[in-house]
Amino acid sequence: GVAAPRVAGGRVASLAEAMEAEASRLVERALVLRDNCAGVMAKTSRLAKTLRSEEKCFKALKNPEWKGIRSKVSKAFPEVADLTRDPKYESFQKSAAGVLSELRHGYELLVEVAQHVGQHGQLVRALLQQAASWDADAARETTCSFREQFSAYCRLHFLVGMVEERKLVCGLYAAAHQCSRGTSEPRFARLGVQLTRHFDEVVRSLTEQFKDLAKPMAEVVSKCLVAVQLGVKGAGELVRRGALTLTEDSAALGAPTVTPLNARDKTGRSLHAELLTVREACDFCVLATLACPAALAESPTVLATCQAACCDALVVGVFRGASLNVHTELEALGKWYPPRGVKNWPRELKLAKLFKDWSKEAVQQCGLRHRERRAYLAGEVETIDGLIAACPALAAPKAPLALAAVALALDETLWILRHSPTNPSALPPKTRLKHYNSDHFNDPEVAVFAGAACRLGERLRRCQPAISEFYVDFLRGADATAIEALAARLSLPDAAPAKLQGIVKSLGTRLRADPDKDSALRAASRVARDGVHVGGDMSAEATRASPLATLRLDWRRAATFMVCAPQAKSMLQTETVGQLLRRGNLAVLDRSRLADGSTAVSRCDFGSLWPHRQQLVKAYEEALGKSGAWTAHALRLLLVVARDAARASTHPAAPEDGHEVAVEARKFGEQAA
Repeated sequence: GVAAPRVAGGRVASLAEAMEAEASRLVERALVLRDNCAGVMAKTSRLAKTLRSEEKCFKALKNPEWKGIRSKVSKAFPEVADLTRDPKYESFQKSAAGVLSELRHGYELLVEVAQHVGQHGQLVRALLQQAASWDADAARETTCSFREQFSAYCRLHFLVGMVEERKLVCGLYAAAHQCSRGTSEPRFARLGVQLTRHFDEVVRSLTEQFKDLAKPMAEVVSKCLVAVQLGVKGAGELVRRGALTLTEDSAALGAPTVTPLNARDKTGRSLHAELLTVREACDFCVLATLACPAALAESPTVLATCQAACCDALVVGVFRGASLNVHTELEALGKWYPPRGVKNWPRELKLAKLFKDWSKEAVQQCGLRHRERRAYLAGEVETIDGLIAACPALAAPKAPLALAAVALALDETLWILRHSPTNPSALPPKTRLKHYNSDHFNDPEVAVFAGAACRLGERLRRCQPAISEFYVDFLRGADATAIEALAARLSLPDAAPAKLQGIVKSLGTRLRADPDKDSALRAASRVARDGVHVGGDMSAEATRASPLATLRLDWRRAATFMVCAPQAKSMLQTETVGQLLRRGNLAVLDRSRLADGSTAVSRCDFGSLWPHRQQLVKAYEEALGKSGAWTAHALRLLLVVARDAARASTHPAAPEDGHEVAVEARKFGEQAA
């Protein structure tokens, strides 16, 4: 029932052309939807802020004369309320045009949310249905892309669900439309159903959407085991691997950091690239547990991975300062899941008891584990910063390790700020309060800890010219040579599209010719100034302006074809294809992002602390008088947060947000200075 794709001239596309178009569409659609989702969430967050404000809230929602009208609208939703018998109907009718004008922005945003959820959900399901064939190393980028898409999709649901007045905004707009124009708003009937189905009970909605995809979800979760272990075992796993140790081997101190995740596989994933994603992997597993609990029954590995992730936090971030209480949601889920009709559910897997045990463990242990992790990271960050300060030439070869240390410290800072006892959503369920010790989740030295990591991040930022030159030379030398040798031995199926074959065959040549230090530095400057949504890979204009970003986009197209094409399983069994994908991921993705500063901005952006600035100010005040170094660290952090707030905490889709944050950040920076 699907029309055959066509190409220029109207002729029906060949199989190879159709597969090429599908691979290109998948990559570009994923990038566009991820950026759109961030924009929709920025606008939703602003709407929620408006509705909470006594000063800025819509007049129609607080007019005391229309209290009865608002009650009728809420009760009638998702139908249009009949207000003709309400004693204040005449007053509402006279003001209907003004109500339409006032609520139009909120209504159109919710229409946009509903449309985006439909498109985003289709992409997530399409990616997930292919997950069983993904290799953890060869399909690393596809797996990470799926995790980001899925997490963003779930977070959008939870964020919209937190906008308590969303139905009232829609219902009042529809009623005002009926009064003003005498007709029903044409999109309201469908919108009302969508808002009810998706956002009234978010966890039920998500479990319904993914109930038939437990097996592929289990495949993706099981591939997160190593990343989750790196993120949840306090400092133990990092110490065991020597992940952030610079001085262990003085003879190798000047050698580039190229540490494989698996010591037995030198061509696989990089340990330090994996460290950049550990918090994202943990959050993904928490959200997967809520959205697809059926995956827990698929294997002991999946159950262990989800348990480790869920027991590592009381809350997960949703958007900026908004967070979700993990164990309140899990315990509520355990009361009704599995529903009647679920087949082959293991009798011994009692989710109600299991989730209560997880909740108790998290309340008692996760705060202590993260305190240990912060203490370890504080020491390693100071050591790395001191060595690079003494010998700046180390910054380039040790950039993966140093950036991983900064990223982990930023993750831990966000973790402890979200878990602050002053955050109502961070408190455990009432039945677990007897096990809760607020001291485990309160760190008066958090600004000092984050400030030290911020100093290392700023030092690396000043070293970006040397880092760019080093990794451009790496790409043009060792990486190009290795990829040329692999491409020469590669034999793709006859059905493989000519353009994608060309990308693969020419990859080594392009690595030698395309990257140069000047263009890499221009790209680094652009992304540092404008952020990833305007100056980075999320922007089509910025991608066209950067040879490295263009190369990454083409490589993702080719890699997506090799991972997701109908014959992907047989291709991945070919040793050369797997080796090419692994080396291409390391070179085109990891090292090119080091060369143009993308990694530093996307993973080490202290501007993301802006929503928690008042907690940081309090921590700074507590650091005053303790020591000059402590005060300097905390003050440096406040200044950097103020400088980068607009870049990290805004989106071009919500320009009013950007202006407001820029003004507030300027005042905040002046006060700190």
